[in-house]
Amino acid sequence: MPTTPSPTTEADRSLRTRTIYGFGGMFDRIGSQGLKDLGNPIYNLVLAINPATIGLIFVVTRLWDAFIDPLMGSISDNTRTRWGRRRPYMLVGTVLAAFAILPIFWMPADLGATGTAVWMLVTGLVFFTAFTIFDIPYRALAYELAPGYHAKTRILAARTLFTMVAAAAVPWIFPLTQSGWLGEPRDSLPWISVGLAVLILVSGLVPTFFLREPPATRAAEARRRVPFRESFFRTVACRPFRRLLAMGACTIVGVNLGFGFGTYVIIYHIYGGERAAAAATLGWFGTSFVGVALLSVPVMTALARRIGKRDALAAALGLSLVGAIASWWLFSPSHPWTVYLGPVLLAPGMICLWMLGESMVADVCDVETLRTGESAEAMFSSVFAWVLKTATALSILGSNLLLNLVGFDVTLGSAQPPETVWWMRVIYVALPGAGFVGSLALPRRPPPRGQGNGADPRRTGSQTPRWRNLNTAFSFRLIILAASTD
Repeated sequence: MPTTPSPTTEADRSLRTRTIYGFGGMFDRIGSQGLKDLGNPIYNLVLAINPATIGLIFVVTRLWDAFIDPLMGSISDNTRTRWGRRRPYMLVGTVLAAFAILPIFWMPADLGATGTAVWMLVTGLVFFTAFTIFDIPYRALAYELAPGYHAKTRILAARTLFTMVAAAAVPWIFPLTQSGWLGEPRDSLPWISVGLAVLILVSGLVPTFFLREPPATRAAEARRRVPFRESFFRTVACRPFRRLLAMGACTIVGVNLGFGFGTYVIIYHIYGGERAAAAATLGWFGTSFVGVALLSVPVMTALARRIGKRDALAAALGLSLVGAIASWWLFSPSHPWTVYLGPVLLAPGMICLWMLGESMVADVCDVETLRTGESAEAMFSSVFAWVLKTATALSILGSNLLLNLVGFDVTLGSAQPPETVWWMRVIYVALPGAGFVGSLALPRRPPPRGQGNGADPRRTGSQTPRWRNLNTAFSFRLIILAASTD
């Protein structure tokens, strides 16, 4: 006798929505961080392109990416179609990006220095344009799918889990080029490009086809179309939002300036320039970072529910500050295994910056929508991405210029000057540490009424989250504790 199927509960639907939405996080990770992480290992160590050239190309392409973010946000917010405001652009961006990533590393061998630079620039501009078309509507969709204060953190946690799947694969790409399984290092790059294209296509199409924009989004379509200038300046005028931007930019600059040297410190300090010997450690270091990050997501989500998002973020950044300082001793040629302890301290802060930081941006969106009567999720998302991408681009350029400044020369192989390796280690420790300190030390005055306080506007009384009650002394105690370990 057939049984009657159990009705789908709200929790089931919520889990399904979070899972499908989170699937797009793999594409998001490749575009936002993956190509940056592959830049020096592939372009410099495999293709022998000068670090300054790599840095300049990356800064131009990412500044272009950042420049068009607010434009894409305005376009998506003001779009009115039968399929919604977000999904049509997600479809177009996914397909274009899957094709655009193929020539990123798959370039002719006889281009010469100038031809290679032009190739990198053109392919980068095309790819990041396609990425923006997908990513800004995709990020804005999270704000709309999760109407509750803690629901925003849960859906962004789901996206974070999937970004870590892609993050787990990226550190193994350079070791794969060194393994010989796909031929010589340069001959392996076409296969890597095809693999990235397939991952982008699958990751982007799942949320595009299997999600539906919520009824509240449909209601927003009945509102007036807001001109770009009005929407942009109203967004950047929000003081709580500006503090979130400053905190994120400070962390991003420090991390990208310093942690870009991690590959070089492992190869030239721990392994004395032996790339093949270092390849496995590089891969497992990235994998261990991802593993700790995955474990951190539910822990930090629960902590944010208990003490508030901002306090949880401050705690995570403080732990990362301790990790940055400790890296001086953890990256040691006498005991290489201790390098894997670094991610235990560093991963929570980086995960929380993207998960809780953006969750707080979504909270500000809710309050601003109630205050102004206008729906501008994509504009808030795009300005947040615009600032962080600009910070990323400038810090990548700075990191590559620093690589030349400390005297690194790829043609010297393992014979790098000792002072060059020493300065690499100093930069790897000091600059990320400075970024974490700067983020923790930013003033956190309570926002004035009516300008967004990070709370769910539907919650009142004792349920109101702690946006207004960040324990500043707690943040500075973390700094003092970290400094005392030096």
